[in-house]
Amino acid sequence: MQDCEKVLELMPQHFGALVGFAQMLAERSQPERALTLMERASKVNPYLANAELMMAALRIQIENKRKNMI
Repeated sequence: MQDCEKVLELMPQHFGALVGFAQMLAERSQPERALTLMERASKVNPYLANAELMMAALRIQIENKRKNMI
């Protein structure tokens, strides 16, 4: 994760680092941050395979997380 942060510090539009970091955050129950990174990656590369599916799954996780907090 630190490597991804460093790459993004140097190259904020590096979609490989954006996607990789987003996947790691999603696996660590941080869907909000993961969604933000996936949205950035999708803007950089609109043809990114499965980006929409991952973002939809992250939105569901976020919604479920919010429901559990109530």
